[in-house]
Amino acid sequence: MNSTHPMLANIFLSLALFDVIVALLAIYIVSFHSPPILRTFRIVQLNITISMTFFEVYGGIFGPIFAYTQTGIYLVGYLRVGVIGTHIFFIFFYVLLSIQGGAIGLAFTMKLYSLASTFHRKLMKGLCFGWLVAYYGMIPICATLLFSAIDQKMIDTSKALLAANPLDVPMEWRDSAIIYDMADSLILSASIIFNLQFSIMAFLICVEVMMITLLLHLPQPSLSARTIRMQKQTFRILALQFLVLIGAYGTFYSLYLLSRWSLLIGWSWAAIIQRILSPYGNLLSTAHSGLTSIVLLTTTNSYRKALIGIFVAKKTPTLRTRANSIFIADMIRRTSSKAVI
Repeated sequence: MNSTHPMLANIFLSLALFDVIVALLAIYIVSFHSPPILRTFRIVQLNITISMTFFEVYGGIFGPIFAYTQTGIYLVGYLRVGVIGTHIFFIFFYVLLSIQGGAIGLAFTMKLYSLASTFHRKLMKGLCFGWLVAYYGMIPICATLLFSAIDQKMIDTSKALLAANPLDVPMEWRDSAIIYDMADSLILSASIIFNLQFSIMAFLICVEVMMITLLLHLPQPSLSARTIRMQKQTFRILALQFLVLIGAYGTFYSLYLLSRWSLLIGWSWAAIIQRILSPYGNLLSTAHSGLTSIVLLTTTNSYRKALIGIFVAKKTPTLRTRANSIFIADMIRRTSSKAVI
């Protein structure tokens, strides 16, 4: 247990538990309360929710925070695993992050595919397959490079960089910190693949969002009016989830980039602000799974009704109500019998 500063560890773990509760509720409602027209949407949302939940629980237990001005990470959660352990944590952190990023990208791709014409769907199958192979194929390559970088030199370099920049990691968390040497060929190669992977993902999502928006405003003779309304609603939900995800992660990474840029232009005050807010900025990113699940449950009509039905008890009929119903039914039966006669 992190005895020197348990507050952040408690908050990280509390957010992880919050995510699990909300995600399990979302998984139940999406699994058993999706109308037939939302069959594909149900699969997409289960993929997103499950992948995000694994990531949030993992991050909530360890509590990762980026170093202030260098490429590095330290852990403030309940598990303290040393330099090598923190590096291994980061590898699995990257893998889980990539999987949930792929789930979001796949959701928009499937939405675009459902709106495309039969001719364009044939073309999209090859492009979608190539995209999946390229994106997910980068994950084992990057993870292998990071695993290959583990040696005594990496440990010594990390300690030397940390000693040269003592303000980058607070004293109470230095035993779980690692600072990377970006001149190392393996670390640099992994960094290039990581940035390329998520840059392509972000670019494709932006292109798909524009194409989906265009198709939803064009005549679709092959789709009924009800299907068009449902397509627009599910697209708005995906867009809201994506914006929540960007906002949660944007706060975290913006604070980190701010500290890096502030060194180049001499803004010492920016580095001080980032140093204070960095741990708390990461807390917002840790809660993104619960936030996206809340967006899903509150903006989808069928899910919102199911959610209300779970928490709002239904009134059971009393004996008097049942007796009145039986009396009225009997009167109707007798009246109907006389009319037939």
